[in-house]
Amino acid sequence: MKLGESMASIVEIFPSIQGEGLSVGVSTLFIRFSGCNLNCSYCDTKYAKEEKEKFTVTKEDGTVLEFLNPVTPERLVEILRENYDFTYFPQLALTGGEPLLHASFLKDFLAKLSYPGDVLLETNGTLPEKLREVISYIDIVSQDYKFKPFVTEEFKAVHREFLRIAIYKKTYVKMVISPEVQDLPFNEAIDTIALVNSKIPLILQPVTPITYSLDFLFQKQKKALEKLWEVRLIPQVHKLLQIK
Repeated sequence: MKLGESMASIVEIFPSIQGEGLSVGVSTLFIRFSGCNLNCSYCDTKYAKEEKEKFTVTKEDGTVLEFLNPVTPERLVEILRENYDFTYFPQLALTGGEPLLHASFLKDFLAKLSYPGDVLLETNGTLPEKLREVISYIDIVSQDYKFKPFVTEEFKAVHREFLRIAIYKKTYVKMVISPEVQDLPFNEAIDTIALVNSKIPLILQPVTPITYSLDFLFQKQKKALEKLWEVRLIPQVHKLLQIK
């Protein structure tokens, strides 16, 4: 490794369809980065929190390859180009963990890759200064809005600052919704988004499987529509289809 060269730890790379947000159904190439700055009890990718000695690359034919961590931007570009035809993936998703923990790496990597489709950043929206570093290389920002235990004034302020940076790109907010989400934090979250721009799309993502009244979801959507222009109810399609 050259002095000053950035490196990152990867968990996995795999092809699938986008199962969440505004791009549901789009053929997508996912890069999952390791590490996260939060510790959400409901996280469904806890295995991405720790760095691994190796990461997997799943090819379109199902073949699984292994590569050593960490990787340089140049090496990751090489791995992608050797194993995938970008023509079939209109979208490249950077996910985690929290990919913005690797902001310096992402900046170098995306500049070298020059992906022909859209680059989607999936993030918890708590690292605005890291977003500022890479925003010029991102096409779409998917920001998760975190509830319990993160509903402090400081946390809401960080989300607002993050959205103010992201708003110059195609940006939407996702909220995981279940009956445990109380009215006060939900309403405050809507206010947080509306204070930045009421036309930022909001995706209400029901916890899967849905074992509660759909009326609960419709009432949340109705409440959000009082202050936001576009509010969609979209379940996690990849879980319904039982794919990664």
